[in-house]
Amino acid sequence: MRRGRAGLGNEGPMNELGHEVLGYGEQVLVGGTALRGVRHEGNVSVAPWRVKRAPGEPLATAGRLSEPLDGAVFAPVSGATLSSVDATADALARLRRFARPMNPDLPQVDVALGAVRALLEHAGVGFKLVGGVAVVHHGYARTTEDVDVLLESDGPARLRPALSSHGFEAVGELRLRHIPTGVRVDLLVAGSPMPRAGSGAYPSPDALEASPRDAAIVGLAGLFGLKLRARRHRDLADVVELLKGLDELRYTTVESEVERDLRPALADLRRDALEELADGDGRT
Repeated sequence: MRRGRAGLGNEGPMNELGHEVLGYGEQVLVGGTALRGVRHEGNVSVAPWRVKRAPGEPLATAGRLSEPLDGAVFAPVSGATLSSVDATADALARLRRFARPMNPDLPQVDVALGAVRALLEHAGVGFKLVGGVAVVHHGYARTTEDVDVLLESDGPARLRPALSSHGFEAVGELRLRHIPTGVRVDLLVAGSPMPRAGSGAYPSPDALEASPRDAAIVGLAGLFGLKLRARRHRDLADVVELLKGLDELRYTTVESEVERDLRPALADLRRDALEELADGDGRT
């Protein structure tokens, strides 16, 4: 790694993109949201925490950065571009900062997100990120307090051996906690029943199309399908707000990708969204 100024007059490394590595002592992502172990903020990159590892060993733990990481191993996160993964984490970070005066204890989901990705990829588990993270990714700016992950049926068992090395602990059969941030991670297992009676079972993550901007996040049609089947007030409100951002062509395309039995409910919510827009409510 090349050397460069690293803020406050300290000499520090530069990553492969030529960005300065700043923020020593700050909480950052392990596994990264762009290059593994690196988080980018504009043209600035924050290096991962200092970890003990053998040469060539992947970064797999969390801590606080105490010194430059010369020779750190950086590898692309699979299925995502630098801009796409940055955008979701950065949007979550902006929302948290905005909401901090009203809710100072809002969990650092933006910080935990990179560690969640690293854990899932290390374990080789089939997954899609759903829930509030996916809602923000698809354009509705709201805060979220957890990370929801749709997994294959063998996912929880395959994750278990890797939890501690990635900074997680199990706090329930299907719930994890990211220890550095306290963020809750809920595991939604394919084939298990959805919480509301009559909603059916969770689908396989492979059965749902991914977002074209990030293969780790469920596509919009799949997200709509999950929320329409869940039928909670929060889920239906999310659908309405996301629908407000779709023009007619995009809506027609997404509707055709939603399961046929859910299309009437989606059309009803589309009418609600258009009525709210016409009344001048816009996005809430």
